[in-house]
Amino acid sequence: MSFCSRCALVAFALLLFAFTSGCDTNNPSSSLASLDGTYSITELLFDPNTAGLPDANVEVRLDSAASFLEIFGDGDSEIRFQFTGDSRQRIQMTASASTSSVQLSALTETDALQLAELLMPPQLVLQRDGVSDRRLSASLLQVGINLEAFDPTIYQEQRAVNGTLHITFDRR
Repeated sequence: MSFCSRCALVAFALLLFAFTSGCDTNNPSSSLASLDGTYSITELLFDPNTAGLPDANVEVRLDSAASFLEIFGDGDSEIRFQFTGDSRQRIQMTASASTSSVQLSALTETDALQLAELLMPPQLVLQRDGVSDRRLSASLLQVGINLEAFDPTIYQEQRAVNGTLHITFDRR
């Protein structure tokens, strides 16, 4: 059986393709799979830029047992939350990840409105801790936050406030 040089070249090209396509380190689904799990909301604080306005600490108003982020390796995620004394709500989101961050996006307009109740934007980019993927966090500049809807007593007539939203999720 003779072996031609063209056959060897084709075999080498197929072998090279098989090795390079099977080892994609930038594959978002593999990054997302490592984040699969449930995360407690350990910080959710809006720090207004307006002098004299106190921080809006959303996290302390949540029932911690009923409020969490869940990421699924297939690209779905959801935030379930419950303000103390209220009914539980569920926000459906899509998720994608890179080696350094995870992006969560509201699935529908209703989901985006529910995120606004938590003073969150419809899209979040959270930084991964880089070591164990046990913590996801962000400090996001926010424009036009309606603090009056969050607490009408403390934030009367404060319907378009700029500031920084600090978010931390820790894996359970």
